[in-house]
This record gives sequence, C-alpha cells and structure tokens, in this order.
Amino acid sequence: MAARDIVDRISADPRIRRRERPTPRLILSVVLSLAVVAGLSVGLLRSPDILSIASGGQHDHGFILNFAFVVSVAACALVVVRDLSVPARRVSLPKSVLALPFVSMAVLAGHDLMGSSLHVTSQHVSHASWLSCVWQTISLAIPAFAVLTLGVRHLAPVDLRRAGAYIGMLAGALGAMGHCWHASAAPFVLDALGYTAAIAAMMVAGMLFGPRLLRW
Repeated sequence: MAARDIVDRISADPRIRRRERPTPRLILSVVLSLAVVAGLSVGLLRSPDILSIASGGQHDHGFILNFAFVVSVAACALVVVRDLSVPARRVSLPKSVLALPFVSMAVLAGHDLMGSSLHVTSQHVSHASWLSCVWQTISLAIPAFAVLTLGVRHLAPVDLRRAGAYIGMLAGALGAMGHCWHASAAPFVLDALGYTAAIAAMMVAGMLFGPRLLRW
C-alpha cells in the first residue's frame, strides 16, 4: 500500500478526524508556552548585560522592530504547524510569506548598520552581547518547545521532521518574544542577529528530534 493511501485511510478514521481541529489545542499550547517563557524571563532582569525596558526608553526603536519580527515569525510558524498537525492537509502558507519576516529584518538591519558607528558596533560584538542574546533566547525556547511538542503530538502529524522544524521555529520565536521585553544595550541589529540565530538553532533541533518526539 502506498504511503499516500495510508495517510488517506488514517485521515478518514473518525477517531482521527476528531483531531482535525488543531487550532484550539495549538493556541492553548502557545498560551502555556508564553506563560512559561514569561515566568522564566523574569530571571533575565538579574543579568548584567540586559536592561529592563521599563528602566529607560533609549532602546524603544529596536524593541519595536525586534518584537514585530518575532511576532511575525511566530504567526507564520503557527499556521504551518497547524497544517502539519493534520494528515493529508497541505501547508497553506507560501514559502515566500515564511521568508518575508527574515528578509524584511535583514533589510532593516542593513539600513541600521550603515547608519550606525562601526566602532560602537564592533565594540558590542567584541563583548559578545549577541552571543548572550542567543543562549538566553534558546534557554527560553527549550521549555516552549517541550510544551508545543506535547500539544502537537496529541494531534496527528505525519511529516515529523518538517513538523519538528516548524515547532522549533515557533518555540524560538516565543523565546525571542520573552527576551525582547528586556532591551539590550547593543544595537538592535545585533539582537536581530541573535534572535535569527536562536530560531535557526531551534529549527535544526526540531528537525533532529522531531521524528522521535512527535511519533504517535
């Protein structure tokens, strides 16, 4: 029997068809993930290289851009994860739309980089502030990845490696969302680079562990 026939037969099963409404479960998983991320991000206030946005308004511009970026990535990833959670459902979001947040941020970051002082930027790079952004974002994303994996696993994903990658993308964006509320002293372009690197790392982790964690 062909793999497509197996998927069609599974998707026709009334016990499986009850799982064809993944949106409420995924929204609940996202809310739980955000609650976990919000709780853990409170610990970042004690970090010496993170400054709470409430303590000064110098980084509002970077905060708005980065927050819009990670929210856009999370929204795109959520749509793809929803589609991949149901057998025989095709992904409705074009790849061009998925790439749009990253392309837009790259253009904005390039424009900001050209207008900033190379001395200041290189000084922040030498202090490895963007590396702190990466590992702190990943630390927030890992619990979110666990919550989302449990939620999707109770649905009926078929393409486990691809589903794992987009769960990682969503978890990375949620982790970055929690980190965004603490304005870094670095130029926003370095935070954007850190968020992108963290999201990419979570996608790779999802691709590697998805087939084992999402099996149902």
